[in-house]
Amino acid sequence: MRMKYSNYNPFEEKLVSKPKRRAYLRDWTITSNGGKWVSLVGSVYGHDKFQDGREIITSPILKLDIPGCSAETMNTIYVLRDDRRPG
Repeated sequence: MRMKYSNYNPFEEKLVSKPKRRAYLRDWTITSNGGKWVSLVGSVYGHDKFQDGREIITSPILKLDIPGCSAETMNTIYVLRDDRRPG
């Protein structure tokens, strides 16, 4: 009996992306884990997992847009605010 092979490859399944949560990060600074990845430290607001004003360390940053005041992790887009800096 001859087997039929399809083009299906389970390792090439497309990931279904879900909308990312949005939160504000104030008084933030960039931190690194020995050069392996970059994270942000700051006070978070509007995040469904943390109380407003809690200081957090984000998961690794996938995109950092300082002129656009945003940072993106796997699950969250942070709007960056720094009340210590003018502008």
